[in-house]
Amino acid sequence: MYHRASDALAHESDKEFAQEFATFVARVRNGNPVTNSDLIKFSKMFEDDFTLDGLSREQLVAMCKYLSLPAFGTDPFLRWLIHRKLKQIRDDDKVRCWPPRLLASLARWY
Repeated sequence: MYHRASDALAHESDKEFAQEFATFVARVRNGNPVTNSDLIKFSKMFEDDFTLDGLSREQLVAMCKYLSLPAFGTDPFLRWLIHRKLKQIRDDDKVRCWPPRLLASLARWY
């Protein structure tokens, strides 16, 4: 039993979110189109390492080609390359979010 009304509402919203996620996964697995807002909403649930571990060799090679990385080597090596490139992209995005004044002061040091 729920002690507060807010607990019951949170539980209901969790059920709704789980149902939305199940519908999203079913659409992706069936090859149906998904919206950008759905991708953004549910992409936060996945970690890069967890997602990369489940990719087949063909998918890893395709991702390497998409990211302009060499597409040869063992599967763990390709995962490492992709992970490193994604980290580099994330770090670059973080720097771009800094205020221009701070970036100018950092540029003086390099």
